[in-house]
Amino acid sequence: MLIDNGKKIVRTVAIMLIGGVWLMSNSCSVGEGTTDKQAMMQTDRDFSTYSENEGMIEAFDRFMTDDARMLQAGSDEIVGREACIKSLGESTGKSLTWEPTFAEISETGDLGYTIGEWKMVVVDSTNESKEYFGNYVTIWKKQQDGEWKFVFDTGTSKPSHK
Repeated sequence: MLIDNGKKIVRTVAIMLIGGVWLMSNSCSVGEGTTDKQAMMQTDRDFSTYSENEGMIEAFDRFMTDDARMLQAGSDEIVGREACIKSLGESTGKSLTWEPTFAEISETGDLGYTIGEWKMVVVDSTNESKEYFGNYVTIWKKQQDGEWKFVFDTGTSKPSHK
């Protein structure tokens, strides 16, 4: 009896592994979903570049929907473009950049998320700079014009980079 159960377990695990490999190979095939995921990842990178070149507040304003939501440490949910921008505070002396490390997209190709690492450099009035690091999750929604904008953003801080 024990041997039969062992064979069933091995067979079940083998079927699950084969099925998992098949699903992964199909989900990684080049197609419209892959193109959308790449476009969304590029939008996240463009968002960071815009933040670095034009400023953090300008970047968030440019890449969020009007009804975007944010969660920040120690605060309640922040709802809407105006409230999100206000929650970012003063941006003078701050430089925020990030790099997405993972992305996933819905089967319909209109929603997705990116996960990555952020870095903020803050320069104080004495010209001393301090670096802060963390991780983030951003949820993106494809707009009617095909452009990706974020509908939700949150992040956590960590003591150092990597």
